[in-house]
Amino acid sequence: MTEGDLEREVGQLQEDDSGLVDVPEQSQPPFRRRAGLGVVAIGLMLIVCACICGTLTTIGMVSPDLSSKLVGSEFLVVASLVGQFGFVLVAGGVVIWRGWFSATFYPRRTWPIWIVFILLLSLGVLLSFTGAETNLLSRIVNGLTMLILPLLVLLVVGRVLRGTGGTWRDVMGGLVGGGAVGTALALATEAGLAMAAWFAISELDVFPGRLDPVRDMLGQITSPESLLDPQTILQLIDPVILTIALAGVAVVAPVVEEISKILAVGLAGRWLRPSPARAFLLGVASGAGFAVAENLLNSSLVGSFGIVGVLSRLAATSMHCAVSGLAGWGWGEFWRERRLLKPILALAGAIGLHGLWNGLAFGVAVSSLLAAANQSMDIGALAGIGLMILVFGLGLMFLVILAPVGMLLASRALAREEGER
Repeated sequence: MTEGDLEREVGQLQEDDSGLVDVPEQSQPPFRRRAGLGVVAIGLMLIVCACICGTLTTIGMVSPDLSSKLVGSEFLVVASLVGQFGFVLVAGGVVIWRGWFSATFYPRRTWPIWIVFILLLSLGVLLSFTGAETNLLSRIVNGLTMLILPLLVLLVVGRVLRGTGGTWRDVMGGLVGGGAVGTALALATEAGLAMAAWFAISELDVFPGRLDPVRDMLGQITSPESLLDPQTILQLIDPVILTIALAGVAVVAPVVEEISKILAVGLAGRWLRPSPARAFLLGVASGAGFAVAENLLNSSLVGSFGIVGVLSRLAATSMHCAVSGLAGWGWGEFWRERRLLKPILALAGAIGLHGLWNGLAFGVAVSSLLAAANQSMDIGALAGIGLMILVFGLGLMFLVILAPVGMLLASRALAREEGER
């Protein structure tokens, strides 16, 4: 049986609830089954290695030493990227082995994932109440909860798109593009820029004598808890430091991350020529993959988030998915009209929304630290800081609502547009 005959036979079969179509075993070429099993074996090996390395790293990060936590968090992110790639290889290998051909991404039975998420969240909250925020079980439960959050966002978007956005293979490709390629590229770029900035400040003495006390103070920090000391905070609150930090958080990071996340989608478009709905789904999947790595990094630095921490990561996850979907939508419009204006505007919008999100979060954090470190100040100064927290907080809350609502409205509009074509 030729490949074309096999494709035609597959086209006559009915999809099941998973969105995949099954090919009779006798119709599958033997080499394809062997290749599929080989890919599954490689993927399982990568997953096992990632789990072992991640567990050992997590155990080592229980140490209160700040440098150990930072180094351990980097290894944990690498392990998560290897695990993601292994998971995708296993999924792809099963598709090849079983002779499935990827059909439309329209997840129907999502309730088991919601049940698992609720159970993990409940266990994490229970552990936080018992004071077990830093033990190994708490970190594992918290990490699993953070892994499921991007998946839930992606499944909701898939249901709203109602199968018009793309295939399961597209989703897996988007997850790899954002979670592995995008994260690795963003981390490497941001690390390089940070090293260049530190070299300029410390070696070239860009701000002569201004940051010497700060450098000495940072060298004495041995644990994250010491950063919460009021005197430490007051030494860090310097206009130059705040300006540099704000520029890095609200300008450099959004530019680097959004370009890194959407780069794979743009390159894949040369072969896929995706419609706007399909490119949007690819972008959302890329943002979900990136959010997986970021969530694991955040969960590695603390023990149990609790309900508030999970909600904050859910908001950040929806933001990543929404802005990446917007940038992907722009690529879809480009492949339909061959005009660069729309993808440039879409990417600029994604960077702007991401930068605004980071800037507002930075403002809330700095204002809260100022209030905590200056409780003895007069009532007028405290009121001014309280007003800053309120303004930044309301702006951030607006974006928290805008990101998921806008993503779902865009999904519905694109599904309607595809249905009318």
